Amino acid sequence: MNKKVEKPFVYKREYDLTKYDTKVLQKYNLEQAIYIYVGSSCAYNMRARSSKWRYHIRKNNGSICYTIRNFIHNLELFYKRELELPDNIIDDKLYYSNVVEFEEFETLEKAREIESTIISQYQFLDSVNYMLKQKIILLSNNDSALCMVKNGNQVSLKIKNKYIEKYKNKPIMRYHIDCQFNTDGSVKSITQEFEPILELSNKKIL
Repeated sequence: MNKKVEKPFVYKREYDLTKYDTKVLQKYNLEQAIYIYVGSSCAYNMRARSSKWRYHIRKNNGSICYTIRNFIHNLELFYKRELELPDNIIDDKLYYSNVVEFEEFETLEKAREIESTIISQYQFLDSVNYMLKQKIILLSNNDSALCMVKNGNQVSLKIKNKYIEKYKNKPIMRYHIDCQFNTDGSVKSITQEFEPILELSNKKIL
C-alpha cells in the first residue's frame, strides 16, 4: 500500500464565545467574541497537526505564542467551571472539533503565502471590531502580511516592507480586501481578490 504523499495545507481554528454571558467570560479574561487562529502545516493530516498543537500547549512550549497558550488555558477553565463539561468533550472542543481545513498546496511556501493573506483578512476584521456586531479576535498575527501603523490617535494597516522587498522582482499573490457591512454592524460580505502585488501599486490596498 502506497504511503500518502504529505502536502502542506492551510487551516483555521474558530472559537465562538458570542452566546455566553459577558460578565462570566470576563472572570476568565475572555470576551464575547469569535476567536480565530489560522495556520499552515505539513502534518500527515489535520488530526495529527491538532494533536501536536495540543501537546505543545499542554507542555507550555514557547513555540506556541503566549497569547494562544493563555487563551486555551482560560477557555479550558471556563469549560470546566462554568459549563461543567467532561474532560473528553473539553479536549475535543479545544483542539479537534473547531477546525476547518482550507486547501492543500504543492509547496510549503505557497501554503504559507495563502496563510499570510487569510491572517491579514482576519487582522483587518480585528482592527474594525468596534464596527462589528460579532467581535472578531485574531489570536496571532505574527505571519500576517499586514502591520499596524499608529499616527497619533489613528491606526492603519499596511503591507509589511519585507513582503514587498522579498518579491520585488516577481509578482506575489495577495488579498485585495473589500468589506461590506449590514446596517446592524454585522459583516455582509468580504471580497477577497487575489492579485499580483506589483500590479496594485496604483490601487488602494490594505
